[in-house]
Amino acid sequence: MTQDEQDMKVAQTHDGFVKAVFTTPACARALFQSHLPADMVKIIDWDSLTFHPQSYIKSSLRQTHSDLVFEVTLKGGSQAKICLLFEHQTTVDGLMPLRLLGYVSELLNRHALSDELSLPLVIPFVLHQGPEKWTVSERFHSLFVWPPEGGLERFMPSFDYVLLDLSQLNPAQDESDGQMRIVLQLMKLARTRNLLEFFSWLASEYHWAEQSLTDRLLRLCLVYAVNNDANLDVETIATTLASVPQLQEKAMSLAQKLRAEGRVEGRVEGRAEGLAKGEWIGKLRLLQQLMEHEVTTTAALSQLSITELEERFISIQAEYNRRFK
Repeated sequence: MTQDEQDMKVAQTHDGFVKAVFTTPACARALFQSHLPADMVKIIDWDSLTFHPQSYIKSSLRQTHSDLVFEVTLKGGSQAKICLLFEHQTTVDGLMPLRLLGYVSELLNRHALSDELSLPLVIPFVLHQGPEKWTVSERFHSLFVWPPEGGLERFMPSFDYVLLDLSQLNPAQDESDGQMRIVLQLMKLARTRNLLEFFSWLASEYHWAEQSLTDRLLRLCLVYAVNNDANLDVETIATTLASVPQLQEKAMSLAQKLRAEGRVEGRVEGRAEGLAKGEWIGKLRLLQQLMEHEVTTTAALSQLSITELEERFISIQAEYNRRFK
């Protein structure tokens, strides 16, 4: 499978987009360097950052695509290792500290079983993409209520996690590198259904974004955007980018490739309804591929109404959320 095909397969969902972007070492490095505590960033040898490609397996044997694990070492030749556990969250979870404790425990057990003499320090990093503000404490012991007397706190597990809450992110004040600023702004607006605002912002910021916006990143943004807003189409995006002709032309060129199947369906129908149906057929087939379902032929799906296509898409999307959220 080519890189283009992989991007089309995974980038239509929130978790898939995260995986497509942050498994790239340069993007992961940029995220951690700009959003981990500054004193921590200074002592890490960032050239040592390694992504562990195996999916993270929970004790329940359920596989999740949103948990990513990276490993780094410290500067100065230290043998100490740090595992950065990246957790992507789209809703506020009051028990997040408890979930993270389970993940940390499994990572440490995995290292212990590999006969490593010393365990790594595991630092959980939570990226919250939900539209509402994150309200859960970043300290594990906040889950407990205990009397101040008796010294009971010494028996309490204690750790913190790093939080990046996109609902509170101001792109004008974000110190991330160019690519990361684009990615985080897109993810923030995706959860508030303001994806057209993202492309308007991108056009207004193109004076600096041009150097960071690779063809692959633009392709990922387009796939992600049109698959997370049923009312957003290529023509509307192109109109929004009209103030930057070179960006508009590039977006249209990439979008024509991504929408090839939908455009064929639209030409067969010969009217606006056909174009809309083509969009739903393309999205449904991509989601079937992602979930490893049997992919329904375009001819068979073209016999269904737009409402029926949308209902099938929502049903499979619900299955995805049950399995991976």
